[in-house]
Amino acid sequence: MNASSIVSDDHTQTKERMETMPLFFHIGWMRTGTTFVQGLFKQDQQIGLSLKNRFFSYDPFYNRGVDYYQQQILPAQNAKKPRIYVDSDENYAMGRFKTQLREASDIHYNQRSELNFIYHDIQQMVNRMKAAAPDAKILGVMRKQPNWFESVYKHDVYHFGLDHSFSDFYESSLGHDYRLAADYHAVYKMYEAAFHKQNIKIMLFEDFVKNQESFTQELSDFFGVSLEVTNERSLKKNASTSNFFTLLHRQANRLCEKNPSATETALYKTARKVVSKMDHVSNRLNLRLDATIISPADKQQIIRHYAAGNQQLATELGLKDKMRSYGYF
Repeated sequence: MNASSIVSDDHTQTKERMETMPLFFHIGWMRTGTTFVQGLFKQDQQIGLSLKNRFFSYDPFYNRGVDYYQQQILPAQNAKKPRIYVDSDENYAMGRFKTQLREASDIHYNQRSELNFIYHDIQQMVNRMKAAAPDAKILGVMRKQPNWFESVYKHDVYHFGLDHSFSDFYESSLGHDYRLAADYHAVYKMYEAAFHKQNIKIMLFEDFVKNQESFTQELSDFFGVSLEVTNERSLKKNASTSNFFTLLHRQANRLCEKNPSATETALYKTARKVVSKMDHVSNRLNLRLDATIISPADKQQIIRHYAAGNQQLATELGLKDKMRSYGYF
């Protein structure tokens, strides 16, 4: 099914509605304050939020047509009509998404099993998004690549039982997909060609860390709604671990039996819980248990790999001084 078929004659009325609907795509990237941003969207009644509906990247959903997609992003029938609609999915900057989460509550828990993925072509996905919502606007948040890689690695160790060293992870097929996603300039150019520069907002995670209020105000200006930072979060914050306890989790992952018995599974789950609690306690006590995930030399190599694209993107976005100060190049 090609991208143009989503707006075939059978869906003319829906296409007209889609073209007048104020739709924004939040494309991630993952580990850039995404849950915080989604929480802001979710708590604001002016925004109709759809999270990870997978319509444009998963053919069985896409083949149901644009009417199906609109049902996913419209509010409940009796709900107040939002001013804008936001489709938020970190997958929009990636070429795959995970389909089987390795949560501690899984009955058949085996952290060393191969994760299941669905692969897709980013360019085809962008084409589908353009065909369905040609006037949509795009939000992306970037993070300096060495720090981003460290964060996604720690995330996959904690949530998905990754037991590789960082170097092995970086060179793996999963690491390859992350490396493509981290080419911010290449991903940006795909969206720019489809939606045009004036409809795309690229922000920096480092600005978010530096000043959440200022970051939120910049979001408000782009979306045309008044977003507020509050202590209440509509979405639970993603768990994060220190480098030291990430390595302990990784060791626990390595010790997991390939085909664990019920007893071994229970012991493994207990070990993970103990490590997590130790991490929380160390944070509360402000203990400095440091460890290295990515060596300084590897960080510099990653910076060099993406420096040219980052510098070109910084020039195009008018962020050259800021991105240089944050160490993107």
